[in-house]
Amino acid sequence: ANGVVYVVNGTQVEARNESDGSLLWSWTPPGGQPVGPMIATKNLLLVSTAAQTYAVDLASHSQVWTYPAGGHLTLSAQGILFIAQSSGRLTAVSVR
Repeated sequence: ANGVVYVVNGTQVEARNESDGSLLWSWTPPGGQPVGPMIATKNLLLVSTAAQTYAVDLASHSQVWTYPAGGHLTLSAQGILFIAQSSGRLTAVSVR
């Protein structure tokens, strides 16, 4: 996303330069290890753990939002974040 690759490294999320792999910044979720794919938008990185979903501001690199459900993330063109939980429950949250 815009020259940055976002990866999970242990318990943290790392933002790495696409061209040389150098570390730009990192963030650690306060509640658990990041799982599954992350979603980068124009201004946010959406990250999930087993129990929570977080929005990390790409400019400040800080958590700006959390939701009490974690799992596989998908974002619709209409700004609806779908969280598919391991229990089989699907949660839809408007992120606009």
